[in-house]
Amino acid sequence: MTSPFLHRLKIMLWTSEPHTRIRLQHWWLTVVIYAGTAAVMIPFTDSRTDFGDAILIWLLVVVCSLSVFHCLIRSGWSKRLADPALAQAQILFAVLAVMAGYAITDIARSAVLLPLVLALNFGAFSIRWRRMIELTLLALAIMASAMIWMHVQWPGRYSTTVDLSNFLVSMVTLPGVAGLAMRLNALQARLQRHRVDLKDALDRIQELATRDDLTGLVNRRRARELLREMALIEGSRRPFAVALIDLDSFKQLNDRFGHSGGDQVLRRFSDEARALLRSVDTVARWGGEEFLILMPATDEARAFERVERLRLCIAALRIDNLEGKMTFTFSAGIAIHRPGRTMDDTIARADQALYAAKNAGRNRVDLALETEGDNLHRRADDK
Repeated sequence: MTSPFLHRLKIMLWTSEPHTRIRLQHWWLTVVIYAGTAAVMIPFTDSRTDFGDAILIWLLVVVCSLSVFHCLIRSGWSKRLADPALAQAQILFAVLAVMAGYAITDIARSAVLLPLVLALNFGAFSIRWRRMIELTLLALAIMASAMIWMHVQWPGRYSTTVDLSNFLVSMVTLPGVAGLAMRLNALQARLQRHRVDLKDALDRIQELATRDDLTGLVNRRRARELLREMALIEGSRRPFAVALIDLDSFKQLNDRFGHSGGDQVLRRFSDEARALLRSVDTVARWGGEEFLILMPATDEARAFERVERLRLCIAALRIDNLEGKMTFTFSAGIAIHRPGRTMDDTIARADQALYAAKNAGRNRVDLALETEGDNLHRRADDK
């Protein structure tokens, strides 16, 4: 378990935002690399020559540049760029800094080139392969230009054999490292695609597990989850309504118009219910020709009004079928969920009201009273 002190230290060094934290961790790694490069350069630079002052200038430029990169990343300013890690800018600066250090380091200058290998790897996860090739060619061009400038500026001071061999080795190693970085980039992109595909597959599985294929409504399992969630969220603060609906004489519809006609009726009811009710209301296929409607923040009067309006709409429908015009109605029972009630009790009361509506002649909406077993039956005349 991380101590509070270490936690605060981590936040201070690289923030709590995940992506920024990774970028700053890479930045700290570059600090270590530059510090190691300086440790190699300083002992082999003669302080009595102009190069003694040059290394101090080199250190000052590196420190200031790294500080700018740090500020841009930590402040979040770099997030507005296509390369929020500033990887390309840092690689380009590393090439220039390494070659400047190479020029002012005497016999140990070959070791100064090694950070270039690590610098190119910083683009492995954020730079496209075309840009990696361009950066590698640019690095070789800068290296060749720097070496030529060194021999022109100070003839005889540097070994042509050492510099030529360094350049030839770099021509092999830098493209190789860039190729490895591009390979890592491709693997990361493939992994990202697999993650997206997996997420899509999981979403599809979740959709299949919670949706009814025929109607597109949430199924009974998902409806029960929503009821439990609603009871936890709203049950203690304000009432909500649950309506159970059963299509009247659905078996006769199936017998006359076939299963395709029955499916057509189920889909049409689902479409009309979703269109007529509020966006916050949930319509679920409870089973067969039974449906459940969950109406948040709804009292008895408003619940009855909404379901009754739906009943009148359904009763007025005329659906074209090869066997003729189809009409159908439904019966409904409504119960209000109150604090202290269980969800099963509320559903049972709605179910009792539904059966009361069926027994009273169908095509009606009944509202369950608070007293268990006692129902207030309301019916609106068909228009």
